Amino acid sequence: MHNEQSYYARMRSTMSDKLRALDGQVKKGMRVLDFGSGPSEDVYEYVQYFEADYYALDNSRQVQILLEEKGIRCIDLTFLKSTDIKFDIIFMSSVFHELLSYLSRNEAASTMNVVLSHLSEHGKLIIRDWCAPEDKTFARVEVIPTKIDEVKQWIKELSEHAVFLSEVVVEENTIQASVDDLYNILLHATWGRQSILRESNESYLVDQSSIKQFILNGNQNIKLVSQCAYYQSDYTNYLSNYFKDVEAFVKQYHICTKQVIVLQKV
Repeated sequence: MHNEQSYYARMRSTMSDKLRALDGQVKKGMRVLDFGSGPSEDVYEYVQYFEADYYALDNSRQVQILLEEKGIRCIDLTFLKSTDIKFDIIFMSSVFHELLSYLSRNEAASTMNVVLSHLSEHGKLIIRDWCAPEDKTFARVEVIPTKIDEVKQWIKELSEHAVFLSEVVVEENTIQASVDDLYNILLHATWGRQSILRESNESYLVDQSSIKQFILNGNQNIKLVSQCAYYQSDYTNYLSNYFKDVEAFVKQYHICTKQVIVLQKV
């Protein structure tokens, strides 16, 4: 329970960035689905401010109870599949990469088809998630000596869960791997050792091919409206607790911690 509380506290600390993904999108009278909402009320309050109708979706019974106790309507995926309700905005923040990590390709595609089928005419799907460098170049990162054991534990767990795309080599305090694999290592490590069991199943490599394969392919009535990627500067502090010369690595390999993708039903 403590680890789960720490996880959600960390998620809430980045909420202002999360809400920026909705900037200019929510209008009065809209129906908004927060897909994979978690227990936070921030998106609910944001949507309510604009006098729009908010639905949370989370499959965790614990989350459902927490939200329902606060008077917030919360549904699950089973209910979504059974209803004809359409939404003007479906918001998925830090959820898409989880679908790709925990579900088979067919299951992920099926889930996204359910999501898309519940968009109203001209409705928008807004995805905020990690952003893969899409760089197979091999590079090196030096670990702060006092953190090497913890980083090695992350590498071991990520390797066992088949997250890496190629070989990862650790020599003393230096890691050599593809930029994509280093991206996974660096950003996973910022969660801290207490989150290894929770996060080591997940790949943070949300790339163009994933978007095309699971959203755009076979969906001719869905168009890509906009896509932007950016680096959250506060990650420099998190990363610098574990790795040396973080700013140089981020700059050289054009690392982005988040991307926001807006798709629309046409």
